[in-house]
Amino acid sequence: MTNKIFIITLLFSHFLFSQKQNLPQSTPVTEQYFGENVTDEYRNLEDFSNSSVQKWMQGQTDYTKSVLNRIPNWNYYLNLRTELDKKQQYSVSDLRIAGNDKYFYLKRNAGEKNAKVYFREVDFNSSTKDTSNLSHEYVVNLISPSWDGSKLAISLSEKGKEFSDVIIMDISTKSIYPKIINQLNPSVIGGIKWLEDNSGFFYVYYPDTNVKSPSFAKNTQTVLYRIGEDPKKRNVVFSNSNNPDLNISKEVYPSILVFNPDDKYYIGILIDAEDYRRTFIIDKKDLLTGKKKWKTLYEKDSKVFNLRIIDDEIYFLSAYNTPNYKLCKTDLKNPNFKTPGRYW
Repeated sequence: MTNKIFIITLLFSHFLFSQKQNLPQSTPVTEQYFGENVTDEYRNLEDFSNSSVQKWMQGQTDYTKSVLNRIPNWNYYLNLRTELDKKQQYSVSDLRIAGNDKYFYLKRNAGEKNAKVYFREVDFNSSTKDTSNLSHEYVVNLISPSWDGSKLAISLSEKGKEFSDVIIMDISTKSIYPKIINQLNPSVIGGIKWLEDNSGFFYVYYPDTNVKSPSFAKNTQTVLYRIGEDPKKRNVVFSNSNNPDLNISKEVYPSILVFNPDDKYYIGILIDAEDYRRTFIIDKKDLLTGKKKWKTLYEKDSKVFNLRIIDDEIYFLSAYNTPNYKLCKTDLKNPNFKTPGRYW
């Protein structure tokens, strides 16, 4: 116990010393969000190409290594942890099940740095198919199978980069469609939402991905992409430029929710840092035929946290006038989210 306390004290004291001796340079940046001025004291640290930032990060790395190397028997504990990691044969994540019982998932075997994409039929005696040849230079951060499992959208990001490229695989042939979709971040915002007929999907497009630009990550758009089309000729269906009547702020992320392939409606939400969001609704046929008939479903003050549409009824969690969430139901044709007809 005495040795443990000594090691913790040693690390803590060296950590404080490091912070006093190797402080990062601060270049404050003030921006306005929703009428409030917000100052980021260390925005400059996001610029990894800056030589002073590189020098500071390298200094932190070197100092951390020097402190760790002073721990008695450090190499012994490091090697022991490595051996324990090797005993874990594999880990599985991001399991997705298509409508016809095809299982898609990411799998990382012991000793591998990045996960690979796998899929298998519901018959678990069949062989697992490995798509590892896709990700030798990229990290797979999201997979999204079509409703029938015939196609798989794979989001790939180069190491250290925030934004992704999305490729589409034909499952029967394990071939990749030639078109690649760029400038999106589906593992964080919007995901990949497939159409009912499996011919394409919705995603959120970032017009500006330059972190140094004042318009970085602003004026984002929900795009409808159909397989085989030119990804650069974007069919924008939900955005501030496409729907000016909705008064969509340039700082929010317009995204579409899709729950089931046979849904009659699409739900549009404006994603921001708050718990409750402005939400809209449109008839599926209207959107797919190019009509801009989005209607407000509810505003933030309704305090709706989650919802599902079943036939002509909306089920949702509400925080309106209650210390805890309550499960509510309202009519889709004449919705009332603040005083619903029934709740539990």
